[in-house]
Order: sequence, then structure tokens, then C-alpha cells
Amino acid sequence: MPFIDTTIVVYAFSDDARSDKAQALLAASPVISAQVLNEFANIGRKTLAMSWPELREAVGSILILASAVVALDDDLTIAALDLADRYRFSFHDALIVAAALRAVATSSIPKACRPD
Repeated sequence: MPFIDTTIVVYAFSDDARSDKAQALLAASPVISAQVLNEFANIGRKTLAMSWPELREAVGSILILASAVVALDDDLTIAALDLADRYRFSFHDALIVAAALRAVATSSIPKACRPD
């Protein structure tokens, strides 16, 4: 099961040249994190100029397509802090990696973080 990040979701709802590929990834029943939904909502309003109803519809579509949504919780936050410290990721990137690790979606995890 693929794990997709915010960039893929944003491309799926934009006029970007990468939109078709992003839509195909989204249609493949990916795992996402709650952080991805939150970041998409922010970008949808600010950058994509989506109305609240359009944004609700888009998020609803994402939730239908996603095979799972990894929740943000205290354990995920601590795991992200550890990853950020160990691999010098930004905290937001570490939170995405921690969510991907939780979902056991190793295809989206940088090689340096993959289990042997």
C-alpha cells in the first residue's frame, strides 16, 4: 500500500502537469496521515483558492479513496522528534516519515530510514 504525502494530494487537485499521475496515485487506495489532510486543507484554501464547500468535498473524496488515515497522537509526535533528531529532518517531514513507518509503507520511506 503506497503512502502519499501532501504534495501528491495537492497536485491531484490542481491544474499542474503532474495532476494525472497524482490522481492515479490517489486512486490506488493509499495510506495518508491526518497531517496530510490538515496541510492539504491549508494549501487548498491559500494556494488553490478552494471554497469551504469545495474543500470539504475534496477531503471527503480523499477519505473515500484512502485505505487508511494515520492519526496524529503523542506516540507519533515522539517518534517524529526522534527521527528529526537522528536524521536531521524538519519536524513536519519527520512526522510524515513517522506516519509512514507506522503504516508500514516502506516504499515512501527514505533509504536511510528503511529497516534492514
